Amino acid sequence: MIKPEELASMVAYLASPLSAATNGAALRVEGGLITTVS
Repeated sequence: MIKPEELASMVAYLASPLSAATNGAALRVEGGLITTVS
């Protein structure tokens, strides 16, 4: 199960300037529970 801190880290990354090159992507933050790639 994903920890709240792990989800918070992803949110912080997406809100930061480091994610400037992330554009129009669907990012799964689910702790590896889903094993398929879409």
